Amino acid sequence: MPPKAKRGKKAKATNAPRNPVHSVQPPPNSLTQPSSSSSVTAEESKIIAVEEVKAVNNFSVSEAKTANDSNASEEIRVAEEIKEVPQKSKRRIRERPEEFEGVYPPRPSLKKDGSKIVSLTTNSYIMKLTELKCILVYSVKFSDNVTEDNTPLKKLLLKKLRADVEKIFTTYLFSGNNIFAPKDIGEDPVMLQVKEQSSDYTVTILKVSSICVDDIMGHHKDAAKVQTVQTFLNLVVKSLLSGCNMHPVGRTNRYLLPAEVKAVENYPLEIWPGYYTVVNLYEDGLMLEIDYASRVLRQESVYEFMQRVKKRNPGNWKEAVNKAIVGNSVLVRYGTMRGYTIESIRYDLTPANKKIEDKEDVNLVEYYKKKYLIKIKDTTQPLLFASKTNKDQTVREIYLVPELCSLTGLPEELLGDRSTLQKLAVHTKLSPDQRKYQAEILLKKFLALKSMMKNWNLTITIAPHEIRGRLLKPQTLTTGKSDLPVHESGQFLLKEQIVKPVHLKKWILVYTSRDEEMAERFVDLLYTAAKTFGIAVDYPIYAESRGESDASLLGALKYYLKECANPDVVVFLLPPVLVNAYTSIKRFAITYKPMLLTQVVKTKSLRNPKNQMSICAKIVLQINAKKNATLWTIKVPSQIPKLTMVVGIDTSKESKYHCLAMSSSYDLCFTKYYTQAIKVTNDQRVATSIGNQIVNALKQFQSKNSSSLPELIVIYRDGLTDRNRSGAQIGELKAVYNSIQQNFDNYKPKLTFALINKKLHTRFYMKASNSKTNKSKDSVLANPQAGTIVDTGIVDPRRYEFLIMPQHVNEGTGMPSRITVLYDSSKLPIAAFEELTNALCYGYYNWQGAIRTPAPCKYAFTHARFVSKYVQCNVAEELFSMLYFL
Repeated sequence: MPPKAKRGKKAKATNAPRNPVHSVQPPPNSLTQPSSSSSVTAEESKIIAVEEVKAVNNFSVSEAKTANDSNASEEIRVAEEIKEVPQKSKRRIRERPEEFEGVYPPRPSLKKDGSKIVSLTTNSYIMKLTELKCILVYSVKFSDNVTEDNTPLKKLLLKKLRADVEKIFTTYLFSGNNIFAPKDIGEDPVMLQVKEQSSDYTVTILKVSSICVDDIMGHHKDAAKVQTVQTFLNLVVKSLLSGCNMHPVGRTNRYLLPAEVKAVENYPLEIWPGYYTVVNLYEDGLMLEIDYASRVLRQESVYEFMQRVKKRNPGNWKEAVNKAIVGNSVLVRYGTMRGYTIESIRYDLTPANKKIEDKEDVNLVEYYKKKYLIKIKDTTQPLLFASKTNKDQTVREIYLVPELCSLTGLPEELLGDRSTLQKLAVHTKLSPDQRKYQAEILLKKFLALKSMMKNWNLTITIAPHEIRGRLLKPQTLTTGKSDLPVHESGQFLLKEQIVKPVHLKKWILVYTSRDEEMAERFVDLLYTAAKTFGIAVDYPIYAESRGESDASLLGALKYYLKECANPDVVVFLLPPVLVNAYTSIKRFAITYKPMLLTQVVKTKSLRNPKNQMSICAKIVLQINAKKNATLWTIKVPSQIPKLTMVVGIDTSKESKYHCLAMSSSYDLCFTKYYTQAIKVTNDQRVATSIGNQIVNALKQFQSKNSSSLPELIVIYRDGLTDRNRSGAQIGELKAVYNSIQQNFDNYKPKLTFALINKKLHTRFYMKASNSKTNKSKDSVLANPQAGTIVDTGIVDPRRYEFLIMPQHVNEGTGMPSRITVLYDSSKLPIAAFEELTNALCYGYYNWQGAIRTPAPCKYAFTHARFVSKYVQCNVAEELFSMLYFL
């Protein structure tokens, strides 16, 4: 029978006043009905669509390169067992999405706002095509006996015709079904005959468009032509990278240097140096963006790692191997070194019994020996299973040989090895000066390839492009009794009463028998830390678990819940052997009736006396935030209407559970958020769910603001890259618009819908002599200060977008976020929207400082990841109005 509960004296509680509510009449609607327009010819659109789908991958400039591309395509089709589509498949051309008028509005003119102008150095370099006036695009069509999806055969036929094609064009680049060349061969098609394995094939080359380089410069309007030119120039850069003996990583813009691999001392890790490059058409012209991008790989193969795990766990080795590998990323060490996330391990399949799908008499052992001259040593090893989802939502099954793969990233046991992490940081966390130096090394290699540069009359400046940015005024936050100025680094230290401290009257502390002394000490520390913020903490009910298992901990909790029903919070002290009990605890807490707020604390974090008080301070603040009580408030720009709702949208996909979350404010100070989470299956489902969620968010706002709806809705759509931000988000915008119209009569709010891209390689630095936060005396360049905005120079001249660096980075190089406005009817000054975005980066209660994205986006992602990774079930609606997931 569990021991009796211990009780103690009660502490005092304090109250804070509520925020006032204002009612403002909503403005007329500014969203319009869908329309469609295009200034691109049908044939041109077809070419651009194909280029986008093909993702600018393989091209042919020499026999060696063509052979490499053929291997890469064959690898995808056969060795990795990607499923084939039917023989009579038709080409899928991506259609333009139905658009609203005003989508991707032009950037408003910037008026003087008192911000400081700063000079910045970028990682972009000006590119010029000195004599090349036009780029000719040719389509390559094959005879009917070549199926549309048979890429390996197409590559093989073009390889055999290489000499004939070179006679026609002299210089050319091949990508997808297109050829780019500077030479005009006229309007008449060129037909070439080729024979392969007793079959005759016809290849037809036909000119489809001619693009003048000068026509796309400046504030252009033809997005299709811009995309074509960028595709062409990225192919040129990739040919230069291949000429430098660099190896591509999959179909990305990342290239590695195998000849310069560095081993990590005293640990089986190696660092592959490399670069990420991309050509963009910015406001200041064509730019080559160069970013040093290394990759950490384990020296041992996945097979060797599996053997080590098997020796340590002879009894349940399969379970141990699955736990160590499934969910992690691997890189194949052949072909194009593509990366995959392992979903399962197929112990029933081996290289010896797994047959090639279209060659029933060939197994993987024979295939790798013939195709890559690789001899698989253990033919009985299990295969790793991964999958890729196509744009048409079909799934490609991929089987990998562990012997030919390496795990990426750092192993768990290394995360606590400070010495090794410092050695890795020398190669992975480069300073601004070091990044600039590495870019110069690559540019010098490019310039050494004189013949290739001359073929395309290409010049690249060796000096990085310089721009002007703006530095916003430092933030000032409001706490319980005073204002709190934020340091120029973007961080602050909370050491005073918060806005609305809670009172923990009855709460339960669950711990194991061996941690009884620590539990007593923890309560004393928590009580002391809470007093600093005005939070009252009574003594808890001590729920001691005599066993060290998930079931034992939850059993102790269930027993004491009979005595203390509906506690304010349940705190778990987890020893190292129970760190994996987190999932069980969280699932139990949200399914229990009534729902339980929980806080999990690792006992390992409380061992060091120097950190105990700071850790307890963070814990008590996190509990206060979970109780939906305000810690601090941000300063909202004066141009923002009082009745404004800010919304963050993000997704997370863990263990194949795709979760969409929306976090929307429902008070006037942007401190309280209604965070919804739902499982989704595809992009169409995402748009529909967003439409439903915005309705729920508006109803929550209405119920908390005297039946008033917001005058302005600002939506930040996070979780995007440059590749997937387009049609899908226009569909989401349409879903928001339709849902509002269908569910609210005579309600026409102003709307701003912005897209956020955090996965950038764009960087900018300031001179170290001008930085107030730079600590290095020898550096020339330094990371920009917190609140740096870039809205000229390296932004798209067609779009309303800007780059923002809300926080200052002390180690390595900071990475900004790119904000692109998809739709805007608010008519807010650009400076006001930038200030609002920057201010919201200080509203995330799990961090005392600025984060990279606005707080509602971070709340949405944290909730989506929590549900996707740990809960994997529908969450009760009563939880949406609390930050229980922090």
